[in-house]
Amino acid sequence: MFVRRLSLCRAVSRVVSRRRMDFSAGILTVMRRAASAASVDNPLFVICETRTGSTLLCDYLDSHPMICSEFEILNQGEIPDLRFARSPGDIHFYLDALWKAMPAHYRCGKIHFAHFADFGIGPGDLIQWFPRARFLVLYRASLLDQYVSLKLAQVTGRWIATSPVDETRRSIYIDLDALSEFAETTSRRYSELVHHPALRGRHAIISYESLVADAPGVFGRTIWPFLGIPPVKVVTRLYKQNRFPLEACVSNLKEVRSAVHCGHILASLESFDPERA
Repeated sequence: MFVRRLSLCRAVSRVVSRRRMDFSAGILTVMRRAASAASVDNPLFVICETRTGSTLLCDYLDSHPMICSEFEILNQGEIPDLRFARSPGDIHFYLDALWKAMPAHYRCGKIHFAHFADFGIGPGDLIQWFPRARFLVLYRASLLDQYVSLKLAQVTGRWIATSPVDETRRSIYIDLDALSEFAETTSRRYSELVHHPALRGRHAIISYESLVADAPGVFGRTIWPFLGIPPVKVVTRLYKQNRFPLEACVSNLKEVRSAVHCGHILASLESFDPERA
């Protein structure tokens, strides 16, 4: 048990120090805080599917001095020490230690749907562990755009853009069966999430499209009031990774659109709303 907890504290240290690229710092401090500091019961979770603008949202959230936001806090690929987690109790310990190590009034972390499955937990567990937790549910209205963005990222190996030179310009071929499965799975996951009893009264829903079009408006109308904290100007260091139309990115776009119109792919593919799914 001690060795496993030590490994999970090392995972916390990696998360809170990775922006400084100093993965060895702070393990003893994390262990000490995990054992002695009072638990944090009001974290903020960003729940989403991949390629929905969640990195952008977390970067904007970091604009506020009361918020400290971390990316993909349950991603085993980026946080190798999480492989030592053997039970939901281990994940509870890890998250509790993570919040204690983050210096802010609001500690925020991003979780993808796949990460819930990796550890056999769900929103109900998060509420049980952190009774005053809140959730930002981020989705992308165009599942076709989301899927194209995902395939481009997989092909190029580039997942974020911090300068204009990081812009992606590639053409890909879309497999219709894979697209249909993606659309059905994504729709189901969001529908189950927003109708989960544990989230009732605890979540706000944001679309990628509105965030990109008017981030100050989204924060002013929705996020700051939801969190109950004073508004600040939001800024980001990120660039949009793909500014090209679908015609320039998808080699078989005509076939894809024909399949959508013929009902081969979910009708919600181009106008998805998780509250109505």
